[in-house]
Amino acid sequence: MSVPGSADNIAGRRVRLAALETTLAALHAQYDLAMSRFMFDEAREFGDCIEATERERNSLAEALPPVPAPPASEPNRVLPGRRRRR
Repeated sequence: MSVPGSADNIAGRRVRLAALETTLAALHAQYDLAMSRFMFDEAREFGDCIEATERERNSLAEALPPVPAPPASEPNRVLPGRRRRR
């Protein structure tokens, strides 16, 4: 049993969020294809699926803590020495 704020639970929700993003991309592609073929009833069905999936994605994204920023790296230092010839 996982605790609501546990790392396993957060990782699982991030995996679900990634899966929803993939599903949304496929649904958008199918919607665009249906629209280009003038299949408006089919496109409307895809539109409904897209809306439901986006609602789920948004609620899941709001519940997740923000992704920590990567640590800042030091700038590359140029050591004094020989100059390069061009």
